[in-house]
Amino acid sequence: MAKQRYFNSVPLIDNLYPDNRKREGRWRYRWPDGSFQNFEAATVQEANAFAIEANQVREQKPQTESPESALPYWAEKYIEHREAMDPGLANKSSWVRRNRAAIRQFAKQFGGTPVFILSLKHIRPWWDSLTGAAQRNKKPELNRFCNHLIAEEVTSNLQPHPFNILMMRPAAHKKRARLSLEAYWTIYKKAPDLGLDYIQDAMAIALLTFMRRSDICSLRFDEHTNGEQLWKVISKAAAQGKLKRLIWNFERWPELRAVVARCRERSMKHKRCPYLISKKPERRIMGDVKNHFYQVLPDMLSEDFTKVRDATGLFNHLPPTMRPGIHEVRSTGSFLYEDEADQTKVMNAMAHSDIEMTRHYQSGHKIEEIEIDIEELPIAKLGGQF
Repeated sequence: MAKQRYFNSVPLIDNLYPDNRKREGRWRYRWPDGSFQNFEAATVQEANAFAIEANQVREQKPQTESPESALPYWAEKYIEHREAMDPGLANKSSWVRRNRAAIRQFAKQFGGTPVFILSLKHIRPWWDSLTGAAQRNKKPELNRFCNHLIAEEVTSNLQPHPFNILMMRPAAHKKRARLSLEAYWTIYKKAPDLGLDYIQDAMAIALLTFMRRSDICSLRFDEHTNGEQLWKVISKAAAQGKLKRLIWNFERWPELRAVVARCRERSMKHKRCPYLISKKPERRIMGDVKNHFYQVLPDMLSEDFTKVRDATGLFNHLPPTMRPGIHEVRSTGSFLYEDEADQTKVMNAMAHSDIEMTRHYQSGHKIEEIEIDIEELPIAKLGGQF
């Protein structure tokens, strides 16, 4: 018979152990295969309650070394099913770089926890450790993954959309500097010096159309222009269930026609790349999400814009997180229409759902100037002379 173990004079339930590093509030539970699961509990009573529940589960369904009991196994099954249901996902950088990666990271985090015992009790400490931005990015896909586990009947401790129950950190206030028109043209003219001429094309389209980087990078000659018009279903609006196809007639947008023509000339030099925004790659590697060697992905566009921006030195006095990115070009473009009498036209062009968001994008560009009209204090009152 195993010797009774204690923690601060409180008997410990079988298979429960204090943290091996003696960290306060941390515990270990030993599974039949000898592996330990680390978890958090504020008191020894809470730790004992966790162990009692785990012991009951292992009696009902003994642990095995079968991969079906591990979360990483089900993560790959979910990814396979998700991509089979939506074949277009494999070509979306948001899926490959963010959502799919989030599922695998989550599965690895709880790889030592049998899938049938996984509950919010295990998940919450990890969830609370994430930033607000990380929580918002991961929440939708993690909810889908947990719903998949429920549908496969491999877990009974999770309810549908479990991450809706967990508290989220508030969104961090964005403090990026606005991009003045003068700064815009300084960056624009600097791009060729770094061999990044294509940045000029992206900046021009962003300023004229207010498109986001993902929409700019997805523009194709065979799908979005016929030489007389440019059109695009805005991806963010589509994701929100509000389909909006914006159309620019080149008769009214001659500058945009010239930019598209320049993109086509660049495409001819880039192995007839079907995308308006193209760049000769440093390495001839397609990767998982590119359809053409010369295609530019949104993250690549942001990184190259950052290189050009920093090369100008305009914003190097600011922390990197406060320097304007390619998205701020969209704000600069909308500000140029601040005097438009009917702001709903600007709102529609930006694919916003309300006018307040449009005004938010337009704000912050002007600095109020106030001439001080009080008299300078006499030296006698100042108490000294400079």
